[in-house]
Amino acid sequence: MYDDMNEIHRADLTRGLRRRAADLVPNPQDFYVHAVVDGLLDQGVTHLADVRNMDALILSNTLAAPEDDEDTDEDDLDLAAAAALAALHLASAA
Repeated sequence: MYDDMNEIHRADLTRGLRRRAADLVPNPQDFYVHAVVDGLLDQGVTHLADVRNMDALILSNTLAAPEDDEDTDEDDLDLAAAAALAALHLASAA
């Protein structure tokens, strides 16, 4: 049951974040969207409406694709996830 709900929340967050990111940055990449979603889920967020300063969170995590994304690897994912957590913490403290 928990895994099913977690996947539902993940899909909802991903869909909403991807939609909002497209309004803010050119060519939002799934790689970064998923890293931000993972950070939100780790913080217990299940709805985008629960996140204050969503636009700042999106912009601070550079969801725009790098020109050359062939060298994207796990280290980049770790950095994106860490940035997402830091931005979420700053947004919630505001």
